[in-house]
Amino acid sequence: MAASSLPRPGTEYGPCKDTCEHTDCAATRAMADRNCAGCADKIGYEQRFYREQDGSFIHMKCWEPSRP
Repeated sequence: MAASSLPRPGTEYGPCKDTCEHTDCAATRAMADRNCAGCADKIGYEQRFYREQDGSFIHMKCWEPSRP
């Protein structure tokens, strides 16, 4: 399984820095605003995370310590 990360707003591949109506920007912001299944903090930007089979997100740092 490959970990992902979201580029922060205003960067080359990130969402617009200011509020906009772009569908992709809204989707990225929504993912960043979701809570981690491990620690309940926001997934945020520029933090590696995994998408679980149930659709939840978990930070890489929260998932790897419990890895068998």
